[in-house]
Amino acid sequence: ISELRYTLEHINTKNIEEYFHDAIDFRDECLQLFSRGYLSLADRASAEGLFQRVRVKAATIVESMGRVSEEITDYLGRAQIKYLANFSIFQSIPDAWSIDHVFPAAPLSRHLERPTVHAQIVDITCDSDGCVDTFAHPDDNLPHLPLHERTGGDDDYYLGFFMTGAYQDSLANTHNLFARCHEVILRHADDELLLVGSERVELTDELTFEIKMGATCEDVLEAMDFDVETMLKSLRDRHLEVETTLGQPWAMGLLQSYPYLTR
Repeated sequence: ISELRYTLEHINTKNIEEYFHDAIDFRDECLQLFSRGYLSLADRASAEGLFQRVRVKAATIVESMGRVSEEITDYLGRAQIKYLANFSIFQSIPDAWSIDHVFPAAPLSRHLERPTVHAQIVDITCDSDGCVDTFAHPDDNLPHLPLHERTGGDDDYYLGFFMTGAYQDSLANTHNLFARCHEVILRHADDELLLVGSERVELTDELTFEIKMGATCEDVLEAMDFDVETMLKSLRDRHLEVETTLGQPWAMGLLQSYPYLTR
């Protein structure tokens, strides 16, 4: 771990070949020590975090150099940082999974800062296929998306996928029970189509946006043919037997909650 920290502090254009190979060796050694019980989980996390930072710094150095070994370039191209996004690919952009369709994507936050991280996007489903690893570029598709390094604070970091449309909505499925998500729809005055039952907020005389709430946990359960009233009765009876105060109010709160992460 100390060697990884030293490598992070001292890697530069003159020593990138040697130091980056050393960092890979140090990381692999830490993983072996962990598997044999000689390294704690916290130490392994520290080692992997340091190696990720070395990799980010190495990628920045490579971009500034005219030439670098093909081995390092290939490694940086294959081993991307993964950012966990609060959505389901199977619900929002199913064609990215089914036919490898490439949707334009870009960060919606920190536009005054230059992205320093090459990342792939994984969703919150428990499926290894829930990953976006091909991104549109004017020259050729890339295996990563330039994003900003997370600061570790509580600030939200937003990412947008574009040119999805009604066709993706029609193909969407509730894989892992992640159903329809919240939608924000922009409308111009020339567009006469309005959503019934949506909250309408005026931005200007010509431009408005509408908020359409997504499915609740209750909606998802009912779509899967669960009888919510029977579930509530069973829960209520169970808590009456053990004389607890936890019961229907708590369950109703869960049923009306959002299937996706809310904090």
